[in-house]
Amino acid sequence: MDLIMLEGNKSDIYAKALSYLPEIEVSNLDIASKEKELDIVKGGYLPTLSLNGSLGSGYTSINPTTFTDQFDFNFNQKIGLSLSIPIFNRNQTKSAVKTASITIEKAQLQKQNTEKEVYLKVETAYQNAISSQEQLIAAEASQEAAAQSYKLAQKKYELGGLSTTDLVISQNTYTNTQQNYLQAKYLTILYHQLLQFYQGNDIQI
Repeated sequence: MDLIMLEGNKSDIYAKALSYLPEIEVSNLDIASKEKELDIVKGGYLPTLSLNGSLGSGYTSINPTTFTDQFDFNFNQKIGLSLSIPIFNRNQTKSAVKTASITIEKAQLQKQNTEKEVYLKVETAYQNAISSQEQLIAAEASQEAAAQSYKLAQKKYELGGLSTTDLVISQNTYTNTQQNYLQAKYLTILYHQLLQFYQGNDIQI
């Protein structure tokens, strides 16, 4: 009876799957990465302040002074600041921003497709679980009926009221119902555990 009791409805299972499955997390990280790239590209609209500096000296053999004196005399230092304001850069930044925005939209569409695929998987597993539960109940009833019929056939055979052929047919029918019951049972276990997986629960057989 534990196997034929579904925990939660399809919507709840789908919601848990969205918060658990790695492919959804990959989609979220991809969107976040593309948004960061857009922020970086938008930096092209901002002015740039640069600090630069230099040190230098020189020596020439024409000058009669010594190398050390020339090196000290010619030693110079420079430092400066430069401000660059991107007024016009051939629309490169604008084009890059537009491209990055389109990339984000593509990532969001990809996430929607992934969510649809997850929904189809959950829906299929849920419907299979319900179907297998119904098959299990029907298979159990058929097995019980076939068992009773086989017992009755055995008694008739012992009393001479049933042929060997009919007894074998009854036995085969009972065996087939047992096989159908076992198949329905393990399919029910399979789909039940699959739904547990989509909910992030431990799989236990």
